[in-house]
Amino acid sequence: MKKVLLLTVALLSLYGCLIPDKFTMVIDIGTDGSYAINYEGTMMFGLFLGSRPSDRDIEAVKHDILRDHRFKSAEYAGNGRYKVSYVDKGKLTSPVYFIGQEMTNFVTIIPRSQDKDKLVTIVSSLDFSQSRQGEIKEIVDSIDGILIVRTKGKVLDHNAETTPRFFGLFGDYTWHIKKGFKAPSMLINIPNR
Repeated sequence: MKKVLLLTVALLSLYGCLIPDKFTMVIDIGTDGSYAINYEGTMMFGLFLGSRPSDRDIEAVKHDILRDHRFKSAEYAGNGRYKVSYVDKGKLTSPVYFIGQEMTNFVTIIPRSQDKDKLVTIVSSLDFSQSRQGEIKEIVDSIDGILIVRTKGKVLDHNAETTPRFFGLFGDYTWHIKKGFKAPSMLINIPNR
């Protein structure tokens, strides 16, 4: 009974327990108000960390992950991790959450109108800076990923580690997400057409 209860809790809180681990994530923001998110890498399943899940539990969580059509693949990689491929795209008409809802997500893309233009904010609710490391040490010690944002919109503000070169013609806005990183943020102006 205890195992069934644990699995039920795990499945109900799936998105709160999926945490990016080793990855490359690319976000494209189009000047037409479109977005695309591509994530390739591993994600930690919080309830499996430090335990030996049964094959049945591993398959149940995999099945639940794949119920979300944006996950194109999910394979258990051991040590509480799943190797996943995630693709999402559409028009920015409301906030877009990558893994989770509002306060528990990894990245949020928030569109809002201002005068005739659309402003797009990209933020992460996860902050693994020095002040938070004691709370989630195993996750902080493990995370190692690259976040890339591509856009032809006018970037008004950002805290990216690298930016496009040669008048913005080559390269992308990138963050190396690792122990001690500060949560990525970016503000983009997309003119209405």
